[in-house]
Amino acid sequence: MLKLISSQIVSMNDIEEEILDRKNRKKSTNMILCEKVIGQILEEITLSEYDLIICTGEGELGQTYSFFSSLASKDHARPIFFQNSLHNSTLGSVSLQIPNIHLGISASNGFISYETGIEMALASSSTKPVIIVGIDAYPKELLEVKERIYGNEIKLKSGACGALFLKDSTSELFKSHKGRVLTDICFNTHCEAPTSREVFPANGLEDILRKLSQNHTNFTVNRPGGDSIVYSFES
Repeated sequence: MLKLISSQIVSMNDIEEEILDRKNRKKSTNMILCEKVIGQILEEITLSEYDLIICTGEGELGQTYSFFSSLASKDHARPIFFQNSLHNSTLGSVSLQIPNIHLGISASNGFISYETGIEMALASSSTKPVIIVGIDAYPKELLEVKERIYGNEIKLKSGACGALFLKDSTSELFKSHKGRVLTDICFNTHCEAPTSREVFPANGLEDILRKLSQNHTNFTVNRPGGDSIVYSFES
């Protein structure tokens, strides 16, 4: 089970200062977004140790684009672009910047990346609190191309979302904090995809929060890729 304790949403506007900060010049946008959303969660509650799952639909798309575009135009590319383009580079960077991470893993599964992270947390034998982050950042050069692929039915955006879940029902932390308890998640594929939505691929948390605000306990959410996610919460 997972008890939802805290959640945060971060947009590109929220990291304008961090992007201009020279100390972040070797970090990708994904890395900056991820550090921001985790930092906001940890401002609300202090954790001595926690697990971290980073979910992304597109991965380090901006760094990969910079690597290949530089290679094509200049016949060489900065090594940092290659280093940062690796799938787990965001997790590696965050692990160096933010303390007390017990276990860390990254997941990429398109529009259901965040839900995949939740499934991983439910299946994990670890009883540590877990922060699940969903993150995607698009270079402007690729936005039009990506949206054309989806037939302009989906407007893509960059951003990050994060939520803190508690797992150990016997702990004082679990007992002392209010929150909804997620007991199960189920995936159904090839469903009707919603249209005319502004999304980043890993922002499935927003769907959960919207349903919970309407006092739903068990509910189904259709994701843009054509997957239907069934959530079961304790009433």
